[in-house]
Formats: sequence, structure tokens, C-alpha cells
Amino acid sequence: MRVTLKNGVKYVIFFSGVSLLLTHLLNNVDHDKNKIKQMQSALRNVGKVWYQSNKHDFVLPHKNQENVHIQVIPKNMSEEMVPQEIYEVENDLEPDPEVFTAIAITKKNASEEISQEDPRKDQDDSNIDANTKFFLEREQVYRRRWARIKGVCNLLRGAGSYGSLSATPLHRLRWLNSHKLIMCFNAKVGTSTWLQYLMEAGYPGVLRNSSNWHHTAEIYLKPSQKRLSKITLALMNRYSKVMIVRHPFARIVSAYIDKIASSPFSKLSRYIIKRYSHQESGQTFRAPSFEEFVRYLVDSTPVEDDVRVKKKHRTNRHWFPYYANCAPCDIQYNVIATMDTVKEDTRYVIQKHKLGVTNLTWKNHRAPTSSEQLALDLFKKLPTNLTLALHQRYRIDFLMFGYDVTSYLSSPN
Repeated sequence: MRVTLKNGVKYVIFFSGVSLLLTHLLNNVDHDKNKIKQMQSALRNVGKVWYQSNKHDFVLPHKNQENVHIQVIPKNMSEEMVPQEIYEVENDLEPDPEVFTAIAITKKNASEEISQEDPRKDQDDSNIDANTKFFLEREQVYRRRWARIKGVCNLLRGAGSYGSLSATPLHRLRWLNSHKLIMCFNAKVGTSTWLQYLMEAGYPGVLRNSSNWHHTAEIYLKPSQKRLSKITLALMNRYSKVMIVRHPFARIVSAYIDKIASSPFSKLSRYIIKRYSHQESGQTFRAPSFEEFVRYLVDSTPVEDDVRVKKKHRTNRHWFPYYANCAPCDIQYNVIATMDTVKEDTRYVIQKHKLGVTNLTWKNHRAPTSSEQLALDLFKKLPTNLTLALHQRYRIDFLMFGYDVTSYLSSPN
């Protein structure tokens, strides 16, 4: 639980099992007296606590200070209110369920070291602290990413929403019910690897006998009830939700290589050649060039930002915009992961949800850096006006997830 002192001192209290109680106290106006007494008992190791229901404040005496006001920061408080310096200790719940262990750590300014009385002394505790710090840092990143998304949703004034959760396309959500986890799959953004993680966590060994992983995942990684049932929609609010993105243009290049350049005889490739190529009849058949593919995307993807318009004219999931596919203006995601921070995000999700997978490797054969460089090389060969036209059709993905188009523009002659 994070707290800040009104005199500017950063103060943090950590304990197992009490956070839910605090959440109840802060979110319910009845302020049950028995629960307040439990809260006071929980903090007995650091002194008596008085709860002021009208201010969400606690008063806590500390041996090095007089009584100090402590303001509790609820989870839904805006990002700028969250203190930047945070320390954490985790203690196990004592045998008596009514008694919790609590530890307080003070830091009077950013330059001071943690007190020598800090109970974290042995190496095991240091490892725990490092892991805790990692979690806190990642969660701060996810709050910032989510705040950006909500800001763009507000700017869209309803165009980013399908109107209701029941009207939102939910078929790209993969459910791991055993771990209360939902993941939105954006094609060409590590979905094969995450599919493997989820399946091994919930259904170990099943993929070994599968010739089509994605089809198998659709059978297993789904809600227990119909997607639009009241039970399913209610569970969506209770489960943790993860969405994964990458630079929109790097994704388009990946889709081109895997679905167009390597499949010259597919129906779509033949259409693109016929529509955008000057190839004369009788010439050897070839795959569409990247420029021809981009021209096809510009013509087939609506310029309008409205998700309902995007969905109506959807041609292929491999280049369908993220915000229309995962509907973040309708679904609140706990984690916005990116390929730019894939190692950190993967570690966070696996450890946070105890997936128990440690020896799996990324299934896609290109490293993120090599994919990005290939995308830059291909885009810089395109006319600038064509790249900008494509950017206009994916501009909400760029805005929501903080990506820039500048480096993908061809240099002026």
C-alpha cells in the first residue's frame, strides 16, 4: 500500500492480506467499524492507527517522528498523484487471520539511504526487494500507457468505442480461466509465442499433438460460457486483461513478408498484382512488391477513425488496427505490453499470474531489432505521400501507443 506524508516524506506500508481490506474501506461509504478495527490491528507493529473516514487519511505515530498524517492513495488515483520514490517489503500472513504483520520504511528525501534499521538484511530479502521493485516499476509503466490510451479515447469522442461491451468484437480474446487471465491477440505481435505460454500454463502438453496451434487455442482458450452471456461479461471485469502491440509499420512489414511475399499464388496476392501491377500478360508470375501491398492497404482501409467503420471494412486480421481489434476504449486492460519491452512485459505477466513457464522461447524467428530495421528499410523506399497516407489510416494506433512515423519517411532527394 503506497502512502505519502503531508510533510513530503515518502512512507510505504506493506502487508499480506490487508490490501483488500483497505480497498473496501476506501471504496465503501459505510466504513464498517469491525473492519476498521482489523485495519488497526494489522498495523500494530508500527503503532496505533486512527482512520478518518472523510479524508481517507490515517494518523500513525513513528518512533522517529511525532504523529504524522498519512494520505492513502487509492488505485484509481491519477498518475501524477502517485509518489515517485517507493519501497516495498512483503511479509507472510501470521497464523492468526485477524493479525497481520506490517513494516514501515521512511525516506525523508531522494538522496537519503534507507535506514540501517531496515529489516531487509539477508540476500533472500534483497532478492525479494529487487523483484518487488521490478513489479512496481512495470506497473507504473502500465499506468502511464493506460492513461495515454484513455486520453486518446476521450479525444475520439465516442468514435473509438463500439458503444457497449456486448457490441464489442470479443473473438480475438484468449481466456486462461485457470489463472483468471484474458489476452487480446493482435496478429503479428508475438501471438504464437503467447499462445504457447497460455496453453502450457493451462493445458500442458496439448500443443504437442496439434498441427494448428491457433485453431487449438480457439478451442481451449475461451470463456466457459457463451462470449456475450452475462456471466462472461461479468468475468471480464474480474479477470486481468493484457493487450500486446508493436510499431504499426513493423507489424505491416511482418504481415507482408509472411502473408504476401511468401504466398504469391494466394487469392489476395493475385488480386494485388492485377490491381496495382503493370505486369504484362505472359510474364512470370511474382509476388506483389511492398509498395503494391501498401497501395492496397491505403485503398482498402477506411480513413475514418470510427472503430465501427474500420470493422465494417475489415479485410484481414493481420493488419486490422489494434484499437479496433482489442477495443481499449471499451475494455480496460491491466497490462499494455509492447515488443519494445518484450522481455520485461513477458516476465511481469508470467510471474504476476504464476504461469509457471520458464523454458519457452519466442516462436517468431526474427529478433525485434532486425524486424524494425527491415521495416525501416522497406518504408524508406516508398514515396513519402504514400507512407503518410498509410499513417493516416493507422494514426489512432500511433497516437494510443506512443509510436512515431518520422523515422519511416523517405529522405528528401
